[in-house]
Amino acid sequence: MNAIRGSIMSALDGALEFLHRSQLPHGEFKILAFRDPDLNGTGTFDSSPSVTAFVLYAARFISDPRGRKIERKGLGFLISEMESPGIWRFWSSRSEKSIDPDLDDTCWISVLLRRHHPYIALGSNLPLILSNRSTDGLFYTWLRPAGAPNDVDAVVNANVLFYLGDRKETESTSRYLSATVHADKEVGSYWYYLDDLALCYAMSRALFHGARSLASTRDPILTKLSYREGVGDLFSNALSAAYAACTIMNFDPGERSCLLDKCIASLLEQQMQTGAWQRTAVCTGPEPPLQHSVWWASEEFSTAIALEALARYARIVPGNLLAGLE
Repeated sequence: MNAIRGSIMSALDGALEFLHRSQLPHGEFKILAFRDPDLNGTGTFDSSPSVTAFVLYAARFISDPRGRKIERKGLGFLISEMESPGIWRFWSSRSEKSIDPDLDDTCWISVLLRRHHPYIALGSNLPLILSNRSTDGLFYTWLRPAGAPNDVDAVVNANVLFYLGDRKETESTSRYLSATVHADKEVGSYWYYLDDLALCYAMSRALFHGARSLASTRDPILTKLSYREGVGDLFSNALSAAYAACTIMNFDPGERSCLLDKCIASLLEQQMQTGAWQRTAVCTGPEPPLQHSVWWASEEFSTAIALEALARYARIVPGNLLAGLE
């Protein structure tokens, strides 16, 4: 156990130090755009609030002065990018590109700002979000006028449920997401994400934060994770291992499992000397029906999910491994 403790402590320290160093002066964390899914080349910086939100969520699971400093700067950046009545766009105001606001960024950033901005604390953006639904009651990705082109993405709907929780207006979303998992129809249910694991993570996170309507998805999702381990692709990259670890802990936050231990071991093996984890494509665009032609990734994003996994794992192993980082 001392060896495990030392490895996790060292990994957490390295990850925090990397994120502390890589945060831009205005509080943002980078995401890079690539023209192929294999991420050939160096990529192009594409200013967005998305990675910053994931880093701040991960930082909530660890006590460390660097984490609090990262959070303060990051919250300042997210608040500066907010538009009334509490909405966000994938591209920030620092980008030269224009894009409509979307529910994906809006909803999981809103979760982070519930205690930090009156618009979100008072639910000022709820009427707009709740009105952005299809005739089937599912949430559209883009905040656009009625009748404008739009789409429904399963991961986006899971992130809406993460923010809104169980309520009358989200019943259709919960039924749709549950049916998607039980019928093995994940592939094709999302457009902007690249792996079923992103959907598993998003759904389990919504459940962990109170959306009990998704409770029936626990066993089938865990079975799917075990299957992917069996065919050898669960640990193909750090992002997959981190998604899987966080998903398991969202379902059983106080319990360890053999598969969870393997995910953590894979993350420890894949951490680079910089303290980061290798970038892997996490999302893609443009919107349908156009073909995918751009893929986004960054070491900061991969590190955020890995940090969440390791910090949470440290809380459920003997010895309270986080104590040494306080």
